[in-house]
Amino acid sequence: MKMRRPALWASLMVGAAAAHIFFTRGVAGAFLPRLSQAFLLAPVISLLVALTVIPALSLLILAGERPKGPSAAVGWLQRNYDRVSAWAVGAILPATIVFVVVILAGLVAIPFLDRARTPSFEERDLLIQIEAAPGTSLVRMD
Repeated sequence: MKMRRPALWASLMVGAAAAHIFFTRGVAGAFLPRLSQAFLLAPVISLLVALTVIPALSLLILAGERPKGPSAAVGWLQRNYDRVSAWAVGAILPATIVFVVVILAGLVAIPFLDRARTPSFEERDLLIQIEAAPGTSLVRMD
């Protein structure tokens, strides 16, 4: 139950990250949308399985089990998370400065990124396949 909202937001972020592919033009635009549809379909199906099948199976498998208390590692993590998150909420200015510096560094780095790693899709071969009933001449096919 606790994981439904984070799983939904994670799936939406994957979709937002891949949405730009649908607006690609040129030869790459002819191939990439189909690929991205498959890429986006996988998290959607995974989300549906996580929200429906997994809870049902866990209910069947763990029907007779008694819940156990959290382990010592969970307690340690919760204590430290509470301490660090309390500091982060109280220190909003340093967190904002770090965020702005990281964003500016990313924007400054954009012109220096290597664009040669993206495929050029400059295939010069062309295959034309014509299908018709046996015995049909080229004149009739026009």
